Amino acid sequence: MKITAAMFNGNITQFQNLAEGIGCSVDRSIEEMYLMKENTDHKEDLNFVNRRQFFRINLPIPLGAGMTISEFKGKKVQLGSTNVLIKDIGPGGLKIESIVKLPVRSDLVLKFNTRILGQNIELYGSIVWKGETNDHTQLYGISFIVDENERANLTSLLNQLQVKLRDKSIAPDSFFITDRRKFLKPTDSNKSKY
Repeated sequence: MKITAAMFNGNITQFQNLAEGIGCSVDRSIEEMYLMKENTDHKEDLNFVNRRQFFRINLPIPLGAGMTISEFKGKKVQLGSTNVLIKDIGPGGLKIESIVKLPVRSDLVLKFNTRILGQNIELYGSIVWKGETNDHTQLYGISFIVDENERANLTSLLNQLQVKLRDKSIAPDSFFITDRRKFLKPTDSNKSKY
């Protein structure tokens, strides 16, 4: 039987009590909820609930982007930027890969610059979850901070991108990266072009 938090009308405490009663724990983020089987060697996914409000485009070849910290604890900051790879993107957020370790904090606002279908894009968001890849780079889930007009424009652009990607794995005039290791490596000659 598939067990989800929705069966408990959003009552997470009842859901957690059930999980503990059957030897499981609940691992939650703003994007997804798992019912995990506790084990000394590993955690086994028993259930996954996607709680995204918007579609996502899984990119077969990642987009390159420049990332910088824009705001911390409500104060604007000016720092250098680093290269990141956009693994998936939607009107509500994106998933990135980076060599930089950052905390999950809603008061840490990041700025991303990339190019999609000939348009230079500037997006702001906060980290809502993090993970690590097998080769020790960091994965982050980013929730965008945008108004509805910006979201509508982004949705239109992403719909066009999705159509282009159906025919080819790389869309024209976009900042796709084929050598992820070289792009993520921190060097002066490898600064993001956006």
